[in-house]
Amino acid sequence: MFLTKNLRFNPEIKKNKTDLQTEGVRIASLGGFGSVTQNLFVYEYQKQILIIDCGVGFVEKKNQKTELIVPDFDYLLQNKDRIKGLVVTHGHEDHIAGLPFLLPKLDNNLPLYAPRLAAALIEEKLEEVGLNKKIKVIDSESRLEIGPFSLSFVYVTHSIPDTFHVIVKTPVGTIYHGSDFKFDWTPVMSRQSEVAKMALIGNQGVDLLLSDSLRSERAGYTLSEQMVEESFEREIKDCRGRFFVTTISSNVSRWQQAINVAAQHQRKVVLVGRSVEKVVEVAQKMGYL
Repeated sequence: MFLTKNLRFNPEIKKNKTDLQTEGVRIASLGGFGSVTQNLFVYEYQKQILIIDCGVGFVEKKNQKTELIVPDFDYLLQNKDRIKGLVVTHGHEDHIAGLPFLLPKLDNNLPLYAPRLAAALIEEKLEEVGLNKKIKVIDSESRLEIGPFSLSFVYVTHSIPDTFHVIVKTPVGTIYHGSDFKFDWTPVMSRQSEVAKMALIGNQGVDLLLSDSLRSERAGYTLSEQMVEESFEREIKDCRGRFFVTTISSNVSRWQQAINVAAQHQRKVVLVGRSVEKVVEVAQKMGYL
Protein backbone atom coordinates (compact mmCIF):
# COMPACT_ATOMS: atom_id res chain seq x y z
CA MET A 1 0.00 0.00 0.00
CA PHE A 2 1.08 3.62 -0.43
CA LEU A 3 0.66 6.44 2.05
CA THR A 4 0.66 9.41 -0.30
CA LYS A 5 0.69 13.10 0.45
CA ASN A 6 -3.11 13.28 0.51
CA LEU A 7 -3.20 9.96 2.45
CA ARG A 8 -4.98 7.92 -0.19
CA PHE A 9 -3.96 4.29 -0.50
CA ASN A 10 -3.19 2.10 -3.47
CA PRO A 11 -3.45 -1.60 -2.47
CA GLU A 12 -2.07 -2.81 -5.83
CA ILE A 13 1.55 -2.92 -4.72
CA LYS A 14 3.87 -5.29 -6.52
CA LYS A 15 6.54 -7.04 -4.51
CA ASN A 16 9.56 -5.99 -6.56
CA LYS A 17 8.43 -2.54 -7.62
CA THR A 18 11.01 -0.04 -6.35
CA ASP A 19 9.96 3.26 -7.93
CA LEU A 20 7.87 5.13 -5.37
CA GLN A 21 5.15 7.64 -5.92
CA THR A 22 6.39 11.18 -5.44
CA GLU A 23 6.30 12.18 -1.78
CA GLY A 24 4.68 8.85 -0.87
CA VAL A 25 5.40 6.36 1.90
CA ARG A 26 5.27 2.72 0.94
CA ILE A 27 4.35 0.15 3.59
CA ALA A 28 4.70 -3.54 2.91
CA SER A 29 4.24 -6.58 5.13
CA LEU A 30 6.55 -9.50 4.45
CA GLY A 31 4.86 -11.37 7.30
CA GLY A 32 2.48 -10.75 10.20
CA PHE A 33 -0.29 -9.10 8.18
CA GLY A 34 -3.50 -11.13 8.41
CA SER A 35 -1.70 -13.81 10.44
CA VAL A 36 -0.42 -14.24 13.99
CA THR A 37 3.31 -14.85 13.47
CA GLN A 38 6.23 -14.09 11.12
CA ASN A 39 6.15 -10.33 11.73
CA LEU A 40 8.20 -8.19 9.35
CA PHE A 41 7.15 -4.74 8.17
CA VAL A 42 8.91 -2.55 5.63
CA TYR A 43 8.53 1.23 5.46
CA GLU A 44 9.90 3.16 2.47
CA TYR A 45 10.19 6.84 1.76
CA GLN A 46 12.25 8.37 -1.05
CA LYS A 47 13.80 4.96 -1.70
CA GLN A 48 15.03 4.60 1.89
CA ILE A 49 13.92 1.56 3.91
CA LEU A 50 13.10 1.05 7.58
CA ILE A 51 12.41 -2.47 8.87
CA ILE A 52 10.30 -3.13 11.97
CA ASP A 53 10.61 -6.63 13.47
CA CYS A 54 11.89 -9.80 11.84
CA GLY A 55 10.23 -12.94 13.17
CA VAL A 56 9.44 -16.46 12.07
CA GLY A 57 6.24 -18.45 11.68
CA PHE A 58 5.54 -21.89 13.06
CA VAL A 59 4.29 -24.98 11.24
CA GLU A 60 1.17 -26.39 12.85
CA LYS A 61 1.19 -29.82 11.22
CA LYS A 62 3.48 -32.23 13.06
CA ASN A 63 4.19 -34.30 9.97
CA GLN A 64 5.89 -31.38 8.21
CA LYS A 65 9.67 -31.62 7.91
CA THR A 66 10.07 -27.87 8.38
CA GLU A 67 9.45 -26.44 11.85
CA LEU A 68 9.89 -22.74 11.09
CA ILE A 69 8.63 -20.44 8.36
CA VAL A 70 11.10 -17.68 7.51
CA PRO A 71 9.86 -14.54 5.71
CA ASP A 72 10.78 -14.09 2.06
CA PHE A 73 13.75 -11.70 2.18
CA ASP A 74 14.20 -11.39 -1.60
CA TYR A 75 12.93 -7.82 -1.81
CA LEU A 76 15.14 -6.69 1.07
CA LEU A 77 18.22 -8.41 -0.34
CA GLN A 78 17.63 -6.91 -3.77
CA ASN A 79 17.52 -3.45 -2.14
CA LYS A 80 19.82 -3.92 0.86
CA ASP A 81 21.84 -0.81 0.06
CA ARG A 82 18.68 1.23 0.73
CA ILE A 83 18.00 -0.23 4.21
CA LYS A 84 18.78 2.42 6.84
CA GLY A 85 17.88 0.63 10.06
CA LEU A 86 16.00 -2.17 11.78
CA VAL A 87 13.86 -1.77 14.90
CA VAL A 88 12.53 -4.58 17.11
CA THR A 89 9.41 -4.02 19.22
CA HIS A 90 9.86 -6.89 21.72
CA GLY A 91 11.50 -10.26 22.27
CA HIS A 92 8.95 -12.84 21.14
CA GLU A 93 10.13 -15.39 18.59
CA ASP A 94 7.69 -14.21 15.93
CA HIS A 95 9.35 -10.80 16.11
CA ILE A 96 13.08 -11.63 16.48
CA ALA A 97 13.80 -15.22 15.39
CA GLY A 98 14.18 -14.27 11.71
CA LEU A 99 17.18 -12.05 12.46
CA PRO A 100 19.80 -14.85 12.33
CA PHE A 101 18.57 -15.63 8.82
CA LEU A 102 18.55 -12.01 7.57
CA LEU A 103 21.37 -10.10 9.28
CA PRO A 104 24.29 -12.21 7.98
CA LYS A 105 23.19 -11.22 4.47
CA LEU A 106 23.18 -7.49 5.25
CA ASP A 107 25.86 -4.93 6.09
CA ASN A 108 27.07 -5.64 9.63
CA ASN A 109 27.11 -1.87 10.26
CA LEU A 110 23.34 -1.65 9.74
CA PRO A 111 21.87 -0.02 12.88
CA LEU A 112 19.82 -2.47 14.97
CA TYR A 113 17.62 -1.19 17.80
CA ALA A 114 15.76 -3.27 20.39
CA PRO A 115 14.39 -3.05 23.95
CA ARG A 116 16.65 -4.29 26.75
CA LEU A 117 15.37 -7.87 27.14
CA ALA A 118 14.86 -8.34 23.41
CA ALA A 119 18.43 -7.16 22.78
CA ALA A 120 19.79 -9.80 25.16
CA LEU A 121 17.73 -12.54 23.51
CA ILE A 122 18.84 -11.41 20.05
CA GLU A 123 22.50 -11.44 21.09
CA GLU A 124 22.13 -15.08 22.14
CA LYS A 125 20.59 -15.99 18.80
CA LEU A 126 23.22 -14.17 16.77
CA GLU A 127 26.07 -15.78 18.70
CA GLU A 128 24.76 -19.16 17.58
CA VAL A 129 25.37 -18.19 13.94
CA GLY A 130 28.71 -16.57 14.69
CA LEU A 131 27.53 -12.98 14.26
CA ASN A 132 28.80 -10.31 16.64
CA LYS A 133 26.34 -7.49 16.20
CA LYS A 134 26.12 -4.30 18.22
CA ILE A 135 22.53 -3.68 19.34
CA LYS A 136 21.43 -0.25 20.50
CA VAL A 137 18.95 -0.46 23.39
CA ILE A 138 15.78 1.63 23.26
CA ASP A 139 13.21 2.61 25.88
CA SER A 140 10.09 4.74 26.02
CA GLU A 141 12.16 7.94 26.08
CA SER A 142 14.22 7.08 23.01
CA ARG A 143 14.11 9.25 19.92
CA LEU A 144 15.63 7.95 16.69
CA GLU A 145 16.36 9.49 13.32
CA ILE A 146 16.70 6.73 10.74
CA GLY A 147 16.97 8.17 7.27
CA PRO A 148 13.79 10.18 6.66
CA PHE A 149 11.98 8.45 9.55
CA SER A 150 11.67 9.99 13.02
CA LEU A 151 10.80 7.37 15.64
CA SER A 152 9.52 7.51 19.19
CA PHE A 153 8.16 4.76 21.43
CA VAL A 154 5.23 3.89 23.69
CA TYR A 155 5.57 1.25 26.42
CA VAL A 156 2.80 -1.36 26.38
CA THR A 157 1.94 -4.34 28.57
CA HIS A 158 2.53 -7.74 27.02
CA SER A 159 3.45 -11.27 28.09
CA ILE A 160 7.13 -10.36 27.82
CA PRO A 161 8.65 -7.26 29.47
CA ASP A 162 9.98 -4.35 27.43
CA THR A 163 7.39 -4.23 24.66
CA PHE A 164 6.91 -1.04 22.65
CA HIS A 165 4.76 0.52 19.99
CA VAL A 166 6.54 2.68 17.43
CA ILE A 167 5.53 6.14 16.25
CA VAL A 168 6.88 6.60 12.72
CA LYS A 169 6.89 10.23 11.59
CA THR A 170 7.57 11.05 7.96
CA PRO A 171 7.38 14.29 5.95
CA VAL A 172 3.96 13.21 4.64
CA GLY A 173 2.29 11.73 7.70
CA THR A 174 2.48 10.03 11.09
CA ILE A 175 2.05 6.28 11.42
CA TYR A 176 1.30 4.47 14.69
CA HIS A 177 2.84 0.99 14.47
CA GLY A 178 1.16 -1.04 17.19
CA SER A 179 2.77 -4.42 17.82
CA ASP A 180 1.42 -6.95 20.35
CA PHE A 181 -0.14 -5.39 23.44
CA LYS A 182 -2.72 -5.79 26.17
CA PHE A 183 -4.53 -3.32 28.39
CA ASP A 184 -3.85 -4.95 31.75
CA TRP A 185 -4.22 -2.71 34.81
CA THR A 186 -2.62 -5.32 37.10
CA PRO A 187 0.30 -6.67 35.03
CA VAL A 188 2.43 -9.48 36.41
CA MET A 189 5.95 -8.21 35.79
CA SER A 190 5.82 -4.97 33.87
CA ARG A 191 4.19 -1.59 34.18
CA GLN A 192 0.86 -0.59 32.68
CA SER A 193 0.60 0.51 29.07
CA GLU A 194 1.25 4.22 28.57
CA VAL A 195 -2.35 5.02 27.73
CA ALA A 196 -2.00 8.75 28.45
CA LYS A 197 0.93 8.90 26.03
CA MET A 198 -1.16 7.12 23.41
CA ALA A 199 -3.92 9.71 23.88
CA LEU A 200 -1.44 12.57 23.56
CA ILE A 201 -0.08 11.14 20.33
CA GLY A 202 -3.62 10.71 19.03
CA ASN A 203 -4.45 14.33 19.84
CA GLN A 204 -1.34 15.46 17.99
CA GLY A 205 -2.56 13.61 14.92
CA VAL A 206 -2.07 10.12 13.53
CA ASP A 207 -2.64 9.54 9.83
CA LEU A 208 -2.44 5.75 9.85
CA LEU A 209 -2.83 3.09 12.55
CA LEU A 210 -1.34 -0.37 12.07
CA SER A 211 -2.33 -2.37 15.13
CA ASP A 212 -2.31 -5.83 16.60
CA SER A 213 -5.92 -7.02 16.41
CA LEU A 214 -5.72 -10.59 17.70
CA ARG A 215 -9.10 -11.72 19.08
CA SER A 216 -10.61 -8.30 18.40
CA GLU A 217 -13.69 -10.03 16.99
CA ARG A 218 -14.60 -11.10 20.53
CA ALA A 219 -16.82 -8.81 22.59
CA GLY A 220 -15.75 -7.64 26.04
CA TYR A 221 -12.27 -7.20 27.43
CA THR A 222 -9.26 -9.36 28.17
CA LEU A 223 -8.78 -10.60 31.73
CA SER A 224 -5.63 -9.71 33.62
CA GLU A 225 -2.65 -12.02 33.28
CA GLN A 226 -2.81 -12.46 37.05
CA MET A 227 -5.83 -14.72 36.53
CA VAL A 228 -3.42 -17.35 35.18
CA GLU A 229 -1.61 -17.61 38.51
CA GLU A 230 -4.94 -18.06 40.27
CA SER A 231 -5.73 -20.91 37.87
CA PHE A 232 -2.34 -22.50 38.56
CA GLU A 233 -3.03 -22.26 42.27
CA ARG A 234 -6.42 -23.95 42.00
CA GLU A 235 -5.02 -26.82 39.97
CA ILE A 236 -1.75 -27.48 41.72
CA LYS A 237 -3.03 -27.56 45.29
CA ASP A 238 -4.86 -30.86 44.68
CA CYS A 239 -2.32 -32.32 42.26
CA ARG A 240 -0.42 -35.21 43.82
CA GLY A 241 1.87 -35.97 40.90
CA ARG A 242 3.73 -33.88 38.38
CA PHE A 243 2.14 -30.63 37.22
CA PHE A 244 2.79 -29.61 33.59
CA VAL A 245 2.68 -26.07 32.25
CA THR A 246 2.98 -25.38 28.52
CA THR A 247 3.35 -22.03 26.79
CA ILE A 248 5.55 -20.38 24.20
CA SER A 249 9.15 -20.20 25.34
CA SER A 250 9.34 -16.40 25.46
CA ASN A 251 6.19 -15.91 27.59
CA VAL A 252 8.26 -14.70 30.52
CA SER A 253 5.34 -13.56 32.66
CA ARG A 254 3.74 -17.00 32.40
CA TRP A 255 6.96 -18.65 33.56
CA GLN A 256 7.16 -16.23 36.48
CA GLN A 257 3.67 -17.16 37.63
CA ALA A 258 4.36 -20.88 37.33
CA ILE A 259 7.55 -20.47 39.38
CA ASN A 260 5.69 -18.43 42.01
CA VAL A 261 3.06 -21.13 42.52
CA ALA A 262 5.64 -23.92 42.50
CA ALA A 263 7.62 -22.15 45.24
CA GLN A 264 4.50 -21.68 47.37
CA HIS A 265 3.84 -25.43 47.25
CA GLN A 266 7.48 -26.50 47.68
CA ARG A 267 7.59 -27.92 44.16
CA LYS A 268 10.75 -28.32 42.12
CA VAL A 269 10.72 -26.64 38.72
CA VAL A 270 12.13 -28.50 35.73
CA LEU A 271 12.42 -26.71 32.39
CA VAL A 272 12.08 -28.89 29.30
CA GLY A 273 13.23 -27.57 25.94
CA ARG A 274 16.34 -25.72 24.78
CA SER A 275 14.45 -22.56 23.85
CA VAL A 276 12.69 -22.39 27.22
CA GLU A 277 15.95 -22.92 29.08
CA LYS A 278 17.66 -20.17 27.10
CA VAL A 279 14.89 -17.60 27.61
CA VAL A 280 14.69 -18.27 31.35
CA GLU A 281 18.48 -18.08 31.65
CA VAL A 282 18.59 -14.71 29.87
CA ALA A 283 15.60 -13.35 31.83
CA GLN A 284 17.25 -14.32 35.12
CA LYS A 285 20.55 -12.77 34.06
CA MET A 286 18.77 -9.52 33.17
CA GLY A 287 16.83 -9.46 36.46
CA TYR A 288 13.39 -10.17 35.04
CA LEU A 289 12.93 -13.52 36.82
